[in-house]
Amino acid sequence: MKGPWMMCFSGCLAVVTGWGCETGTAADGPVLWDAGTGDGTGLEGDTDASQDGSPPDASVDSSSPEDAPGVNDVVYQDSSEDAATADAGGETEGGTSKVKWHPGFYVRVTHPWDSMTIGEPNIRGAQVLYHWRDLESDDGEYRLDTASGGNPAGNPSKNVADLAAQGKYMMILFFEQTYGSSASPCVPAYMRDKSAHPELEGGQFVRIRNQDTGESTYPDEPPPSLPSNMKVVSCAPKLWIPAVQDRLFALFEALGARLDGEPYFEGFISGESSVSNPGPGAAWDAFFLEQQRVLSKAFPRSVVYQALNYTMNGKGVIPLLFQQAYDLGNVGIFGPDTVPGKDTWSTPYYRTYGNDAPAPNRIPLSMAMQLPYAGGTTAGLDPSHPWQTLLDYATGELHVNHFFWDTYSWAESGYSTSDPSHSYVYSRDAVPMVNALNGEIPNSACPENIATLAGGCQTNP
Repeated sequence: MKGPWMMCFSGCLAVVTGWGCETGTAADGPVLWDAGTGDGTGLEGDTDASQDGSPPDASVDSSSPEDAPGVNDVVYQDSSEDAATADAGGETEGGTSKVKWHPGFYVRVTHPWDSMTIGEPNIRGAQVLYHWRDLESDDGEYRLDTASGGNPAGNPSKNVADLAAQGKYMMILFFEQTYGSSASPCVPAYMRDKSAHPELEGGQFVRIRNQDTGESTYPDEPPPSLPSNMKVVSCAPKLWIPAVQDRLFALFEALGARLDGEPYFEGFISGESSVSNPGPGAAWDAFFLEQQRVLSKAFPRSVVYQALNYTMNGKGVIPLLFQQAYDLGNVGIFGPDTVPGKDTWSTPYYRTYGNDAPAPNRIPLSMAMQLPYAGGTTAGLDPSHPWQTLLDYATGELHVNHFFWDTYSWAESGYSTSDPSHSYVYSRDAVPMVNALNGEIPNSACPENIATLAGGCQTNP
């Protein structure tokens, strides 16, 4: 089907399930993605969760941020020395390379093989989605400059070149997990070979949900067939296993080596932070912290965004990830589903690190407008001008530096809303607001951590 892709996070249609999130069933709303067809990048789904953007189930620690461990409990890796000596990327001044910094309004490209033509002069660039399974063909063999099996999903080099020819910037949104009835496999084929790579333990797990009872099982592979009441809803790597992490981090390093020096490559956004999984929560906390460190080092001249809303082990790691983002110098936080009054676990820290005195603009911050979540959760939007309300919230209250717009209209994506005033058409609603600002996002200053720890911001070209 044709439709927008959706990041899971707090959930399309505000669904957060158990240890992660998926979307509603076909009865609840449209199916957004069949991963096996390559026709879309959204989610298909689940119904075992609230419809109000609530966090994972009560078995997870939901203590307040103030109760979280102190940042001194974590040993951080300071990236400032790496940043000062890296030879990739931005301008060098006084012996220190700078971080590329082109804040503003970007569009979200549904597929990496879609047209990279951006006609609007005030749109600064595109956020383009890639999956792990498309970028690595065999152990250490990466598709970064060639098409993936005839499908250019594995060609980020061409994508950034196409955008650069227009003077536009590219940010990668990286998904290691996939969603939908054909989600498996979500890792490269070699990782699933237990005889050749026993250390990877199959590499992945799938979540199979009983539609009658709501119970889930987590086998490595889906069976050849399932009863009608059983459904595959997601697939994710076993990232609590060190050997699996090593393979993922090696891909990050290869991507950084290829793209970090490209002047029109703006940055990298990590994948889902709320994943349906059977793994130990503490191991996921450790993974997220280490992922920040690896990405910061792999992309020293680019902005790195940690996608963050909910995590599997309670709120304790949330403030640690914000603080480490600051300490690493070139790291910030990304979130989806921008809706006033719908805070995730990470939203309060946007205010602390973005707009609250006495230290505003401490780290890079970004968010995305996504259908249908924004229109389906409209309590905080003014019906007379809903998308201006949303933009004011993102740029004024949350102080974001990069904002990503859906380019699908409501009609194109197949969604409906009970309130016609909340319909959305990119050319009618988003573009005029961006043009009224001459493409300038209000929060464009170089963030404090980049300015003080990573050599400063490179704003040209």
